[in-house]
Amino acid sequence: MRICYNYPKMFVRKWTSRRADGSSCIYLGLACTYRQGGKVYQQHLCHLGRLDQLVEKGKIDRLIQGLARFSQKRWVIADEAPSGRTPEEQ
Repeated sequence: MRICYNYPKMFVRKWTSRRADGSSCIYLGLACTYRQGGKVYQQHLCHLGRLDQLVEKGKIDRLIQGLARFSQKRWVIADEAPSGRTPEEQ
């Protein structure tokens, strides 16, 4: 297994898991892409949880706010932006 040490292409990936009873759950995870031998591969790095539970408990917003602290760009919550618009829209 190849480990993506530099993580140049990290992203959040969504996948659906189907159960024997026919129901399904949508999960979120952190993944990265890398090239090996001319082919592009994806590697699952971290399981974030079931989408319905993450939304219900507000964990997605907390994760985004936590990551925004380390971003080199400024992130603005739409409700807190002047006149309700983001800086790009003004």
